[in-house]
Amino acid sequence: KIDHNPMLSFDKQSILFVWSWRVNGTMKLQAQDFAKKVSKFCNNWNVQVDDGPDSFELQATGPTFLNVAMKDTILHEVPIHEIETLWLPFGILAYRLRSARLLLLALCSMPIAILVSFGFMYFVSTQLPVIIYALVMMLMLCTALSFDYSLFTMTRYGEERRKGASLEDSIATVITQSGHVVLVSGLVLTIAYGSMLCLPGAFKSFCVAACSMILCCIGVQLTFVPCLLGIFPWIGAGFDVQPDDEEAPDEAVPNEEEGEEDDIGNEELEEDTPATRQMLRHVRVFRKGIYYRVGGKLTQCPLNIFVPILIYLVTSPLTYRASQYKMGHAYELQIPRGRKEWETSLQIQSNFPTNVGCMMPALIIATSELSSEEVFSTSLPPLPALQIPGTTVAPTVRRLKETATASVSSASSASSVHVQKLPVTPKSSDADDLQPDVPEEIQPHVDIDPEPRHGNASGTSTENGDNDNEEPLDVRGQAFFDVNCDMVNGLIHTTRNETYALTSADFQSPTFYGEHANGSVKCLNYKLTHYYRANFFAKKFMFTSRLMQKLWNQLVNAKHDAMLTLLTPKMDPFSAEAFKMTEELRALLKNASLASRESGFGDITYMMFSPSAIMMDLIKYTNDRLWWAFLGCAILCFVLIAVAFKAWLIPLKLLFTVILPISWAYGAALFVYEDGCLEWTGITGLSPTYITNSGPAGVAVAGLDWTIPLFTLTIMLGLALDYDVFLFERVWEFREEGFGDNEAVQLALSATGPTITAAGLIFAFTFISMMLGSMAITNQMGFVFIFSIVVDTFVVRTVLVPAMLSLNPRLNYWPSDMPEAKITWLK
Repeated sequence: KIDHNPMLSFDKQSILFVWSWRVNGTMKLQAQDFAKKVSKFCNNWNVQVDDGPDSFELQATGPTFLNVAMKDTILHEVPIHEIETLWLPFGILAYRLRSARLLLLALCSMPIAILVSFGFMYFVSTQLPVIIYALVMMLMLCTALSFDYSLFTMTRYGEERRKGASLEDSIATVITQSGHVVLVSGLVLTIAYGSMLCLPGAFKSFCVAACSMILCCIGVQLTFVPCLLGIFPWIGAGFDVQPDDEEAPDEAVPNEEEGEEDDIGNEELEEDTPATRQMLRHVRVFRKGIYYRVGGKLTQCPLNIFVPILIYLVTSPLTYRASQYKMGHAYELQIPRGRKEWETSLQIQSNFPTNVGCMMPALIIATSELSSEEVFSTSLPPLPALQIPGTTVAPTVRRLKETATASVSSASSASSVHVQKLPVTPKSSDADDLQPDVPEEIQPHVDIDPEPRHGNASGTSTENGDNDNEEPLDVRGQAFFDVNCDMVNGLIHTTRNETYALTSADFQSPTFYGEHANGSVKCLNYKLTHYYRANFFAKKFMFTSRLMQKLWNQLVNAKHDAMLTLLTPKMDPFSAEAFKMTEELRALLKNASLASRESGFGDITYMMFSPSAIMMDLIKYTNDRLWWAFLGCAILCFVLIAVAFKAWLIPLKLLFTVILPISWAYGAALFVYEDGCLEWTGITGLSPTYITNSGPAGVAVAGLDWTIPLFTLTIMLGLALDYDVFLFERVWEFREEGFGDNEAVQLALSATGPTITAAGLIFAFTFISMMLGSMAITNQMGFVFIFSIVVDTFVVRTVLVPAMLSLNPRLNYWPSDMPEAKITWLK
């Protein structure tokens, strides 16, 4: 109806231009380029206007526009925030190394790792879609691992030089001892990221990108750094031999240094020999400080039992909250806050009818039952391709091309140009110079089919409205019109009492228009509508005749054996409300297919295609595979640790220090982003995301995005084991030298405490840049990483691991045999 034009806003202050296009994998870059040109044209237009009563502004939006906005935001925000916060990890590294030359050496390793890994990813991108988050993670891993591994190797180098070791011996110790830790740590992280290979689609690129960066960082630390130290000895010079490490008399050195513990000089020596005295002098530097005192207490019974139990009890609310996690999903989680494209899309959805304001409609296809070669559904497996955050890949459906024309077949990629009247006037009327150069292959268009056939496959005419029930299905008849209307009426009446109750205004089809008093659609008469579309005079003089024909061409395929019905609900297509509606509609459509066959109409099948359905299937598919990925990652990591140390039971002990702390991170994230525990702070990055277009249900909380466990679960396992490996490496080393079981744990904690604390803070500060961004999904990911790393650094490694290692310590090394303890001082 012309007097109810849906392209005019309710307040008559805005007009809408809508086009639909098919954006598949090969069209992704062209579509994004076109979106950028349209946005640029709109911005240029808005700049060249002055105040005036007849002026207007232009705004463009749509899924492709929003995807471009997300990418631009990430590419602009992450490097800037990374540079802004780089001084934090850099300052920690400088404080720990306390050598300008070693600090310079650590910084030189970063550009090499970046060049090699990003160069490798260029070739990967030619074979595999690379999501934007993969490049972000590469940049952050480069900063964190380069600093961490430099910290591990350079502090050990300085320690050996202060003991009086030569340059060659110090480098050899760094490669054999710290290099072993770096290698095992890097392989654990590689396994953690590598487990993502079993996840679908573009998640594989995240795995490949992270693994390439990790392996590059390992290679640089074990080859480039030692070579530079050997070639340029002055880089590693400047370390004075400590007086305690010089040759001293064989008698025990009294406790004269300030800050040393009272147990120095009270050791029980199995054999009082110069060698044991030399061992004591070498570890004297570690026998002081907070970590030494904490280690002495935690390795003693009953504290090594009660303290872990107390920690688990205190953190039990976090574990319980994590057990209640349900994957959050909302389109708003992936959109940068404050972007004009998102504000425009919300304005369109609120100011225009649903049939034009919905940018991601659902498609209901009515056709004959499809064979296995041409199935059109979102059933699993396999999954159709989906627009993962950071990519633009439309679903590939074999049947879709001949089911509907390009203008509607990818309705999930509809875009809009919103024109709003404002009190401004243009500076120049020469707008032709601003027209974007639109590639011909992606220009919006409508394919007009030839004149309808006047017979079906069996030769029986169907243009007269009769349907003789013979195959193949032909939608040109009153019988099909009635069945399709019955299907829509069934959906309307069944969902009437739901929060997402559907109405006739939510559907578009050539078979009905308007509604009855009871809410049912008014089914059209096929003969009259066909005559109105096909009559020469109607087409010539009646504009609505051409509109009806255009709708028919859009929703009916060329063979006339399939028809689409558009469903345009006004809600976030990835919200819980949309998922609930999709589940209900799938069941109803299955029943509608059975009912149409029982009515004697013939072989007809209803199926649904929508972004909500695709996302539902993807979440279910990845969730099922995620736990297998985590299990495989844990088994491989623990086997690697057991083989590396030749200790088969140590992974079982470390298991209790890894699994529960991971649940603490997710529990805390749920308290923050679902329950809003920190919303009072006013910090956007620590506040829940509210779905502003969640439909009739009103404003809802989006929760913790479903991709967060995918990007963090196995990585958190790798990071937790990373620091455990570094600590246990020193425990093993001190125990092999002849120190007692608990003494080895105490010394290892003291020796590695400052280094691991600095490494953990470096990692945490690296991910702070994600908390400063304007995207909810990156805020949540950054919080999970930071919380997990901080807890692992200050609670797990400092308290839980030493306590666990002191429980029946012989199991730490089984089946390896350790030498008899020559030096003990703990009771």
